[in-house]
Amino acid sequence: MDVDRLTLDQQAIFWEVLEWYPQASRAAVIARIDHGLEAIISQCDDGTIPMNDETMQRDEIELAIQLSMNPDEQYRPKQQQWLQQQPQQPDVSVARVLHVDQAAPVAAAAYPLGVAAAAAPPAPTCSKPAAAAVAEPAQSHSACAICRKTTNPTALCHWPINRADGDKKEEDPRAHACCRKCINLRYLEKRIAVTSRVAIACLQKNCKREIHQDRLIDDALLKAALVQWMLGNTDQSVADAREANTKKELKRNREEEPEITEEERERLILIIDRMDTDKFTCLVDLLPEIDFTWILDHIDRGSIDTIYDQKTMQGDAMPKRKRRRLDKKGVTNLVEDRLKLETTFDCSVCFEETSKILGVPCVIMGSEGDGGDTPHSHDQHLFCGACVQGHAEAAVEQTSIVRAGLGLKCMQPDCSGVLIYAHIEPLLAPNNREIVEEKIAAAALDAAAVNVERCQRCPFAAIVDLPISDQQTFDCRRCNFKYCRNCNREWSTLHEGKTCEELNPEFIRRKVEAALSGEAVGMLQRCPSCGVAFEKNGGCNTMHCRCGKAFPYAGPRVLTPQQRTAIIQQHVAEAAGDESVVEEINKIR
Repeated sequence: MDVDRLTLDQQAIFWEVLEWYPQASRAAVIARIDHGLEAIISQCDDGTIPMNDETMQRDEIELAIQLSMNPDEQYRPKQQQWLQQQPQQPDVSVARVLHVDQAAPVAAAAYPLGVAAAAAPPAPTCSKPAAAAVAEPAQSHSACAICRKTTNPTALCHWPINRADGDKKEEDPRAHACCRKCINLRYLEKRIAVTSRVAIACLQKNCKREIHQDRLIDDALLKAALVQWMLGNTDQSVADAREANTKKELKRNREEEPEITEEERERLILIIDRMDTDKFTCLVDLLPEIDFTWILDHIDRGSIDTIYDQKTMQGDAMPKRKRRRLDKKGVTNLVEDRLKLETTFDCSVCFEETSKILGVPCVIMGSEGDGGDTPHSHDQHLFCGACVQGHAEAAVEQTSIVRAGLGLKCMQPDCSGVLIYAHIEPLLAPNNREIVEEKIAAAALDAAAVNVERCQRCPFAAIVDLPISDQQTFDCRRCNFKYCRNCNREWSTLHEGKTCEELNPEFIRRKVEAALSGEAVGMLQRCPSCGVAFEKNGGCNTMHCRCGKAFPYAGPRVLTPQQRTAIIQQHVAEAAGDESVVEEINKIR
């Protein structure tokens, strides 16, 4: 069975076993691939799996192949019987890929179809010059053909497996020795041509030979990269290997940055003492990744917009790693000590430490006599983004919009501050954002004290300056619902050509039928401020009306028949303006 026919998980187990036991028989490992990694490693330890394909007998190879193809127990007797019926043949060694320490390739036996593929690749065919080079002592190839050094371990190239007979162009008669360091470097730089899953091309220019993978698998850097590459993650494994090696080198060669000098410290102190603190704070917020040193050196070179545009166009003048160390060694502490700056804060709700740049503050708005909506400075309450997002999502179900529709109420108790909607909008989900915006717009219309008409079916509202005598109907632009502004009845062909008084009996009957439900009458309550009727459907007992009034919910009432009749009469009187409809009520009841 060929390795390429295994699944990705089986290939990972196969190469992991060969990483621990490079000399383990490939055919035996493939035959036991379904046993799992731990079981195969255990069998290698106790000697069950042979350490060379040459040591496997012919019947053992054939049996391993058959067992790997039919692992079920019911096929094992048939396989044993099939092996006994085969003609006896002498034990023949199985050919392997030529390595550096081999003097010459071993002759391969003519096995039945499929046996040699599972046991090992066929013997490489070498031209005469290449075969002569292989027969030379290994000491003559100790110098690397690329870097010419003799200190690093080397690997010899050889002709590719199953090379086409027509391609017999004579190359360099000597096999090229490539050291491990050169192979690692060019592999990471993606300058090595991968010829197959078991070999890479020779590093020597114009050489068509290849270097076997077993000569690289023990390397500390390429071990993980080669295994991942065999699973198909070529770019990712190479990038990970390069990044890991770079991090190790940086950590190994890292030199501690010195403290800032006294002259530099005195110069920065003079700049900090005479600069505009608000301007510096604004630049820090706009350029969070820029070090304090650059901002201090450029703070007097123009306005905030000029400095910001200059930095964004020129890019970073100093490497980020060096810049952070310089700030860490003195500049950051100096700025914070001189200006009393705090880069983090504790959220007033969850008490989690958060970056001050990501905080959402509340703003105190001016009173009616002070100019209305002018913000005033105060000891701000800062909240993290997660808490503000939860508060905004709660506003979807609860009417917690503040005066003038500027945003949400501050979450700090006994605080009249406002969380501006411009700070909240980026934290909202798209579906909740539309609902909150509608509530803010509705609150703004209520605060404007103008003639506002609201749709009875959706949150749409509009300002209608015309009196009812000039415009009797209201057309909703969102849901296309149309109703009479005088009697609030849905506009239909029955209402056309008739006044509201002419339709009064039908209107009264509809109102009475709605009021006859004892459960609805018991659940309905009215706002003590504006008189709007409402029904509680969940949540706490604190009710928030859209007019801004908050009051406790009294709970459902258990009505007596007399109380129920009195409430119905009140509904009828409000609808008709006359209590003579009691007879009509008795007829309906």
